Amino acid sequence: MPAHAVRMVRDGMADPDRARPFLADTPEWLRSTRALANMTRTLLLAHDRLTPEDLDLEAVYLSACFHQARAAVVDPEVVRHDAAAAAALFSVVHAVRPDAVPEPLRSAYAESPPALLSPATILYRAGAVLMVEGARARDVKLLEQAVGLIVLADRAGFDPDVRPSMLFAIGSLYVQMGLLTGDKERFEKAVGFIRLAVSDWPADRPLPRQTLRMLAAARAGLPEEASPLKQRFSRYLDSGTKDPAELAALIADTRAALVDTGPGDPDWHLNRNILASLLRIRFELAGEADDIDQSIALLRETLETTDDRAITGMLNSALASACLDRHIETGDPDDLAAAIAAGRASVAASLQHEPGHPKSLTNLAAVLQTSYSRTRDTAELDEAIGYLEIAVDAEVAGTGDHQVMRIKLAVGLLLRALATDREADLDDAARLLESVAVEEPVDGVNQHQARLELSRVALVRAALSRRPEELYSALVGFRDTAQAASHDLRTRLQAGGHWADAAERFGDAEETARAYGYVLDELLPKSAGLALDRRSRELRLRHTSGYACDAAWAELRCGRVQDAIVRLEQGRGVLLTQALRLRGAREALAEAAPGLAERYDRIGAALIADTALPEERSRLAAEFDEVVKLIRAVPGFARFGMPADWARLRTAADGGPVVVVNVASRGGDALILRPGGDVTVVALPKVSHDEVARRADAFLHAVDGMSASASDLAARMAHDGVITGTLGWLWKNVAGPVLGAFDAVPERLWWCPTGPLALLPLHAAHRESDGVYVHDLVVSSYTPTLTALIEARTRPPAPDTGLLGVAFAGEPPLLGVAEEVAAIGHDTDPATVLVGADATPGAVLAAMGEHTRVHLACHGVRDPSDPSNGALCLHGGDLTVRELARWRSHGAELAFLSACHTAAAGPELVDEVITLASALRLCGYRHVVGAMWTVQDVVVPQPAVEFHRLLREAGSLAHTATALHAAVDLLRRTPEYSSPLYWACLAHIGP
Repeated sequence: MPAHAVRMVRDGMADPDRARPFLADTPEWLRSTRALANMTRTLLLAHDRLTPEDLDLEAVYLSACFHQARAAVVDPEVVRHDAAAAAALFSVVHAVRPDAVPEPLRSAYAESPPALLSPATILYRAGAVLMVEGARARDVKLLEQAVGLIVLADRAGFDPDVRPSMLFAIGSLYVQMGLLTGDKERFEKAVGFIRLAVSDWPADRPLPRQTLRMLAAARAGLPEEASPLKQRFSRYLDSGTKDPAELAALIADTRAALVDTGPGDPDWHLNRNILASLLRIRFELAGEADDIDQSIALLRETLETTDDRAITGMLNSALASACLDRHIETGDPDDLAAAIAAGRASVAASLQHEPGHPKSLTNLAAVLQTSYSRTRDTAELDEAIGYLEIAVDAEVAGTGDHQVMRIKLAVGLLLRALATDREADLDDAARLLESVAVEEPVDGVNQHQARLELSRVALVRAALSRRPEELYSALVGFRDTAQAASHDLRTRLQAGGHWADAAERFGDAEETARAYGYVLDELLPKSAGLALDRRSRELRLRHTSGYACDAAWAELRCGRVQDAIVRLEQGRGVLLTQALRLRGAREALAEAAPGLAERYDRIGAALIADTALPEERSRLAAEFDEVVKLIRAVPGFARFGMPADWARLRTAADGGPVVVVNVASRGGDALILRPGGDVTVVALPKVSHDEVARRADAFLHAVDGMSASASDLAARMAHDGVITGTLGWLWKNVAGPVLGAFDAVPERLWWCPTGPLALLPLHAAHRESDGVYVHDLVVSSYTPTLTALIEARTRPPAPDTGLLGVAFAGEPPLLGVAEEVAAIGHDTDPATVLVGADATPGAVLAAMGEHTRVHLACHGVRDPSDPSNGALCLHGGDLTVRELARWRSHGAELAFLSACHTAAAGPELVDEVITLASALRLCGYRHVVGAMWTVQDVVVPQPAVEFHRLLREAGSLAHTATALHAAVDLLRRTPEYSSPLYWACLAHIGP
């Protein structure tokens, strides 16, 4: 220290109240960074002499006086740091020269002597002043001096519990210097110090959120050190556009990178993780179910190859997301359980300071939020929100992942606001979403998702405040998301439904109809297009269940009856309509343009086969669309392959009246199409979706219970009461009003029920006042759609090639199936019979192709959650709905299914009417007779034999419905089978 400075210090210590240093200096000089830097150099030179036993008294006293003088003139936010530094320094001075301490500290110390602070604490407090001033002034030199002081403090020996905070402070200073200079080395040092801080953080103290925020900021300053493929994958995610072409190229290149590598390659696990993630993303965007199955299988296989902690954490994080995606699509609880397990394993394997930790937390939180939506366990929701708050702090800002994390945190807060009425959560959710919505790219996927969630917030606020502007804001937001071409179709479909619902709440019937119209016109064809295989289309159609019925309800409220019928055809029986469209070109086209007809048939057959890989199927679908476009240019074929319009649909009633019963979420209507095109609308106010679904579930439980509780009289009486009550309700609320709309009940009537009404036997509706059933008044037939009925009526009949009888008793053995088929074959000529071991799936399909008519007597099973897994049980294997849908017989006319559940739709995809009976319609059978539920195996043979006898006597399959009606009448006259439990199970589908 210079001699003049030493004299100034000694004079000050001799008279501290009047002569101590810096009393005469100006506030401007005391606040200057130059003065602070100069005084810091003095303390740095004395850093190893800060104890009473070895004290550089002059340097310490000068520094103490400087910070005391600064504390009197600096801004309030800095005062406490200077005051703390002064107190620490004077505590050492007091230990050797108490008289040198100025007032009022001297008196205070005399009354209560200060604790002697350690050199580490003294250096850190002085460094804290530099940290604040360096950040305020953006002065790198001050920040460097702060680092120097805190590093020296660390060397001087901190309490182990305090040391992590010191390490974090050093890391924070390097981040600030890196931001000011752009120096990569400073960011690297920042990451190193903060990671040490996180690693050493006491287990019994929560890690401050600021620590992870600073770590994320440090990482943001470092260029990504990764393989070119990983960098390309990251750029794709951060672009926010989810470009399909780039996605396809990335998938192809990642597959190529994996061809010649194995677990020993340093990038092998990472590349397999990237490929699995890309397949999951393509599943979300396009809906190909095979992609998500491959993604999950790939991750599970890769997990089997390693026990490395970091790699298993990465793979389990991706597995949690993939299993969650499949659960959302299928509803399978096993996938949700697997997602939770993988998510927890990922979080357990990742360390807080590692780059992948925020994503592991986010993926687990997303799973917990989904689980909460099913369990309503708020502990799961709070856990998810806690994880997301940490993830948002820890992730690098400006990335696509950071946007996703904020959106998911907002979703969690919104869910909690709904559960607890906590308005602060609602406000926080809105702020988070608004911040994402305005970030680049403005038209990105994350931005559209943020706007969708903002619309949900507005909807909640509208419910709380009853302010119409909030409801209108929600409506506009949902509409914008539904119409956003860059967003994935699953989200757009969801937004379309919310758009319609908000419009209905707003009281705008036209806007409601417009919303549903957009979903059915624009989104549904893309979501369930032919580029997807059948299973994928089934999964996608779950997201539009009920939309067609609600769309029709909206059109009826606007007075547009014909448009209501068109909407029902657009959104129901989509798979059936597509299959009928693919089944081959019409004869007229073959004559007008044989080359196009041949291409159409060839591509259609390939799509029906449903065996092509996703890329090949996409190519086939594009080629199919191109062929259809060329066909429409042929004179007379302008509407070829287009959805049926009213002019076409009205012809469904040419053979007799058709009753379309629309079951919407808000109520029901019967639309009676009469020959000539007139339509009568009968309001059915009590026939809402939820009410019908509840009654259908109870009815099916009761009919199943009657079979299972043969010896339990009380149970049978209870089940019988449900059956009788349901049939009475059907008469009072559906069949009675419909039949009452006719001047005279017609001889024939076709029912086209929608929604869960398709699960109930309208032909057995019961008028309790006189015991009359619909069956007593009219011959009933069913059709899944008007298009299917028109196709069955207009297709030229095939020459009769005889009856095929199939009998397989199965397990448990069915009684009398061989005798049933033998009796039918005895009365029919010509006839072929496959019994027992001869009735294999392959043999049955081959024989079906050679016979006009088929009678199948075997077990039938259904899978309510996946109706396409419904099957006929044959020798050596099952013949499923999905397999039958791929098969076609050009000479098929009649199929009688003497098996349980063959005409029973499942509650899932009920509007698609996926049954064994409908599958045989797809095979080409014009008339199908099937069973709507399980009955005793001795019941069906009697009406089956009578049916074939009556049909043979009639001489024409046009009498199929009346023959079945008469055969059922015969069964009803048998006392033990007079209950509708037995006779009402059989139904006719066809013209």
